[in-house]
Amino acid sequence: MSSKRRIHARWRSLAAVLGLALVIGAAPAHAQLQGPLLGQDFAPTSDRGRNTSVLERERPEYEAPGIREGGFILYPRLSLGTGYSNNVYGVTNNKTDDVFFAVDPSLSVQSDWGTHALSFLAGGRFRRFASETPKNENGFNVSGAGRLDIDRATAFDAGAGIEKLYEQRSSGSFPINALASVPFYRTNVFGRLTRQGGRVRGALGIDYNRLSFGDVAAIGGGTLSQ
Repeated sequence: MSSKRRIHARWRSLAAVLGLALVIGAAPAHAQLQGPLLGQDFAPTSDRGRNTSVLERERPEYEAPGIREGGFILYPRLSLGTGYSNNVYGVTNNKTDDVFFAVDPSLSVQSDWGTHALSFLAGGRFRRFASETPKNENGFNVSGAGRLDIDRATAFDAGAGIEKLYEQRSSGSFPINALASVPFYRTNVFGRLTRQGGRVRGALGIDYNRLSFGDVAAIGGGTLSQ
């Protein structure tokens, strides 16, 4: 199967899952481990906050203060969970149930400078099944971004990131004979020059994205090359 095949944006779970999660850490309230790698919205915007709902408003007083190290603030986070699936492989016949455990650590580092900015994010997404070990997952994401303030109205942003994810059987492009979830890597590099003049904002940017699929165990033995 070609590495250019498309992945459906939404993956529907075919298994009934019952889970219990525990979150520990000092991550800011808006941080998400499995969100987009980096923002690449190049469209000029003018937001004066008129359409912001009460629930969407930022509340810095409720955000964790983080751990200060020099000119940087660290936000560690650890999410632990366990769950049960009555159809681990998402098949129609010969269903298999199992218990799984989830561990999602992450560390976000953000600069706290008067001008310019740097940020880094590293995290993992690990899944361990009690019996059905072919379904184990070792996902991760690493990214970094920076902003150079050229003057009061002009800035240049750049960044790069890579993450390892898993395509589930519920995806429309999932290989029919694959036994477990298909690992794939998503790489992103971007650069953007913006200039703000009064209520007008202009942006010029370039963005590169690449998907690379890994091999996966096949039903009945062997390996499927992607």
